[in-house]
Amino acid sequence: MFENPRPYYIVPPGAILKAELNARNIKQTDFAKTIGVDTAMLRLIFNGKRSITTEFALKLEQALDIPASNWLNLQRQFELWSKTSEMPGK
Repeated sequence: MFENPRPYYIVPPGAILKAELNARNIKQTDFAKTIGVDTAMLRLIFNGKRSITTEFALKLEQALDIPASNWLNLQRQFELWSKTSEMPGK
């Protein structure tokens, strides 16, 4: 079987967004202006303190050319993982 299995966890979709912006050398403040959101809100999303909504996912699609459905699926998976990891016995 597996010698040293790693624990399974999912990162917030905002962490993936932050990594994407870093990979594209896009400053957070510039990106916030581009999509018309407050930088504080963007930081909350990066840290998983705020969810990616449909409206926000559409803004991401427009700005980054990454389908909104991808962002929404990441958010849904993160929420599902978060809820199941809180269950007793997990």
